[in-house]
Amino acid sequence: MAPGRHSAIVRIWCSCCNIAQKALRDFNSYFRHAVFLPSFAGALLYLTVLSFGAQMVTWLLAAGYSSAQIAITRTLSVIFEVLATWVAPWLMGRVGPIRAGLWFSNWQIVCLGAGLSVFWRHADYSFISAAGLVGGTIFSRIGLRGFELCAELIIQEVSWLSEHL
Repeated sequence: MAPGRHSAIVRIWCSCCNIAQKALRDFNSYFRHAVFLPSFAGALLYLTVLSFGAQMVTWLLAAGYSSAQIAITRTLSVIFEVLATWVAPWLMGRVGPIRAGLWFSNWQIVCLGAGLSVFWRHADYSFISAAGLVGGTIFSRIGLRGFELCAELIIQEVSWLSEHL
């Protein structure tokens, strides 16, 4: 191997090691930060929530829903998400962002649980079963967006305090 080529490989290797070390330091800082839990919970929320994405739309079409009915359910879902932008600040003003976030996450769990219950209970009737899942998903959007707003407020408040104190 040529000497110039060997030094290039060493430089690339050292650069990769430096990047990996910086990433590990950044992860360590994130995991030790005061707002790690609300931040991580918000990220997990998007992994666990049902949505009106391509798979859901395809499944609803297969279950017998028309395109117009799906459009209506998606519109209702967005309306409930927007509603959360009014409900969340009101509730946070009354009980605080931490308690409101807990209430919103519980709301989401209850709505999705109810939707799944209808889904499983009426599995033989695809239209009814899908309606239960869709209804639970629509109502859960208040919890999703409300929790997200609470978590963001907590993160911003703690970050502001840590910078200014």
